[in-house]
Amino acid sequence: MTDANQRPPFDPGEPMCRNCGVKTSIVDPGPHDRCEECKAHLRHCRNCMFRTLSGCLLHLKYRWPSSGLPGQDCPRFIWRDDDVADGLDGADPATAEDEGTW
Repeated sequence: MTDANQRPPFDPGEPMCRNCGVKTSIVDPGPHDRCEECKAHLRHCRNCMFRTLSGCLLHLKYRWPSSGLPGQDCPRFIWRDDDVADGLDGADPATAEDEGTW
């Protein structure tokens, strides 16, 4: 028997930047979409439900890209279904201001 409030295991979470905690209206972020508040990239492993501290649960190659950001081109991206913000330091490439770099 299932709880009426329980979601399926891979139901997308609410679109939210896990760097600053601000919600976004972008449902399917592209590789260059950024948070309006902190300018961090949205299509990033940090925001994906398959990300863990040890890497991608799906063991996809997009977690360790040869160029670009982790998860930036991953076709399996699904918004995390929690409200935990994982703030980044200024040295993280996901917050780089130079769009041409990534």
